[in-house]
Amino acid sequence: MDEGVQRSFITQDMASRLHLKSGGTDVISISAFGDPTQTSQRLDTATVQLVADDGEIIPVRVLKVPVIAKPLSNTFRSCVTNLSYLRGLKLANPILSDDVFEISLLIGADHYWTTKR
Repeated sequence: MDEGVQRSFITQDMASRLHLKSGGTDVISISAFGDPTQTSQRLDTATVQLVADDGEIIPVRVLKVPVIAKPLSNTFRSCVTNLSYLRGLKLANPILSDDVFEISLLIGADHYWTTKR
C-alpha cells in the first residue's frame, strides 16, 4: 500500500495470470516525477479481490499497466533477518532469497483510506 500514489495498479501480466475481466477504461493524467507537464492515457480497469487476514474479501478497482516500477533490489533482506525485533512482523515487501523482486500490485490512496484500521 502506498498512500502517496493516487490510484491502484496491477501489471497486465498479473491481471492475465489472475484471469481478471476488464471493467472498462479510465483516462488518467500522467506526469513524471518533477516534470510539470502531463499527458493523458486511457487504461483498462479491473477489480481484484484481496483476502484480508481475517478472511474478509476486499474488492479493489485497479488500472492495468505494463510495468508499475522497475524490479527492486532486495537489499533489506539481511537487515530484517539480523534484527531480532523485526522477526515475525508481517512486512509489505517479501523476504525472499532473490536479489530482486517485482511489484505486480500497488494499492494507492484511492483505496488506502477505505481500509479498516
